[in-house]
Amino acid sequence: MEVDDRAEFVRVLNGLAAIKRVDLTEDAYELWWHSMRDWPINDFKVAAGYLLKNCQFMPAPNDFEELRKKNRPSAHEAWADALCFADGAWRKDVHEDKRLNAVVDAIGGWPAIALCETAKLGFLERRFIETYNDFSDSDDARLALPDLTERTQNDKALQIGQIVKGITGT
Repeated sequence: MEVDDRAEFVRVLNGLAAIKRVDLTEDAYELWWHSMRDWPINDFKVAAGYLLKNCQFMPAPNDFEELRKKNRPSAHEAWADALCFADGAWRKDVHEDKRLNAVVDAIGGWPAIALCETAKLGFLERRFIETYNDFSDSDDARLALPDLTERTQNDKALQIGQIVKGITGT
């Protein structure tokens, strides 16, 4: 969402809270705004309407994220998308779906799909589908929080360096 969307966001959130008979504090508004900032306002409104009809209690940001995950393409749909993109677009563009890019990278990258022999494409499809399905919530978090992941990896590297230094005395 953009800063200009905040008034509309608060209006929708107030509507949800009023219907579900929940009082929101200023701190709650700030947490909601911070946690939903990557949602376009129109997607937020549509999801709020859906959750209003399908949640007994006041939905939380987690309910919105679960809804987003349920609407993610299936592994077979993602494979079809990857095949289309590998048919030339990968040479000049980056696919907009970070998750799809990560899965493709894990199986060898776009050239592995684009240059795969037709007879072996079925094997690559199975690898893609297994990898796509294996991606967990932690992979979603890594994609959403790359700076945090990088810092964590750097912290681990420093810890390992300190352990090695302690063992070797250098």
